[in-house]
Amino acid sequence: MGVCKMKKLLLGLVLLTSTFVFANAAQVAPAVPVEVFTVNSDVVKISKKYPAIIKAEKSVDIIARVSGSIENRYFEEGSFVKKGQKLYTIEQRTYQANVDSSRAAVNRAKSLLVKATNDWNRYKKLYEQKSISASQKDEYYYNYQDAIANEKNAQAALTNAKIQYGYTEIKAPMSGIISITKLNVGNYVNENTTLTTITKVDPVYAEFSLPQTDIGKYLSHIKSKEVKFSMNCQNECIMGGTLNYISPVLDSATDTLLLRTEFNNKDGKVIVGQFTNINIDDIEIPNVISIPEEAIMQSGNNSVVYVIDENSTAQIRPVELTGENSSIGVIISSGLKSGDKIVLSNIAKLRPNSKVKIMEGKE
Repeated sequence: MGVCKMKKLLLGLVLLTSTFVFANAAQVAPAVPVEVFTVNSDVVKISKKYPAIIKAEKSVDIIARVSGSIENRYFEEGSFVKKGQKLYTIEQRTYQANVDSSRAAVNRAKSLLVKATNDWNRYKKLYEQKSISASQKDEYYYNYQDAIANEKNAQAALTNAKIQYGYTEIKAPMSGIISITKLNVGNYVNENTTLTTITKVDPVYAEFSLPQTDIGKYLSHIKSKEVKFSMNCQNECIMGGTLNYISPVLDSATDTLLLRTEFNNKDGKVIVGQFTNINIDDIEIPNVISIPEEAIMQSGNNSVVYVIDENSTAQIRPVELTGENSSIGVIISSGLKSGDKIVLSNIAKLRPNSKVKIMEGKE
């Protein structure tokens, strides 16, 4: 083989080798620089919101205890009334007359008792002296016993008349807001007729139901004194609620558990009967994994993240979301463990098995 041919052959081999090397080099993509988040299992604080209804601490119907015409009304409808404040009077003169008549009957019964007592004492001595028969003695004894019974009956009738007279003046049994009167001055009312209602509006209760799926997860934590309760009312957030009741029985019809919180309502902003939302903040849940929301991608109906393996390559990992958030981001129920490193940036540049390089200071 000539020298010229040998040189051409060597040159061809060099060119072929160079082409192969450069082609392979072109196929190896550079590592993608990424920020990462290291997964940790920790105690997190979450918030929950439930629909609630506002209820009064106490509501009392004002009921007539006697029959008669309403003589006076002493309140403005919708106003605040104090305990013991006079509300109505009902035909007092009629019941005062009954008291006077009963008192007179008591006085007469007392007089008759004095006479019967004296007669009995006198005739008892006569019987002991054998001056009268046993039947005569018994007659005065029975008269004496009748007089005692009549005096007691008269006293009882007087007491009842006084009670009935007391019912003619109706007073507020508690402080609160008084409703519209159902009957006005001059109307005749029967016994047990409802006249109006007083509602105590400070404090108020917010009742809400905890779904059975949340009972096991949150109930024990909601009982903690560190939990904060608030509610939305007329575009304001009312703070400072306290949990004061947990039903001991699950409602089988709704599969929920009734809870009740108490709120101060000195300014009367909260209206009894309105619907609202109860907010429960600072619920501490242990052993929770939460990750920044920007790490999550959607693949069909699944949520996935890129996890960096020991070879510094990005691998897709499906995760289950609880639908709840923490101060870090989104809470994960499964798919990740403590120590996993997930990608936060340049996610659009990644493909499965892409080489990555963790950016300095971004871990």
